[in-house]
Amino acid sequence: MTTFDMEESKRLKEHGIRVAAEKRPELLRIARTIAKEIAVSQGTVTADDVAEELRDRALGEMGPAMAAVFRSRDFEWTGLRVMSKQVSNHGRELKVWTTRKQGADQC
Repeated sequence: MTTFDMEESKRLKEHGIRVAAEKRPELLRIARTIAKEIAVSQGTVTADDVAEELRDRALGEMGPAMAAVFRSRDFEWTGLRVMSKQVSNHGRELKVWTTRKQGADQC
């Protein structure tokens, strides 16, 4: 196995996200709804926001499937990043998302 191969790295990442999301389709649907609610009420949303709300509603954790939440035409990246507050994320950067404006170019 090659240690450094950007294309293979991206392929494996996408495959992992897809497999994780396929295992939890209902939770993914709920998480996207929560993300939209938060983005509408606050203006922006992060994976931490969604994870916290899932926890507060006792709906469980998304795990690797969290990466699929914002892979929807409903969201667009603001260009901003923040550090995660979840201890298990060790301060990694998270993208800050907003809802896509109606009529905006679709991805």
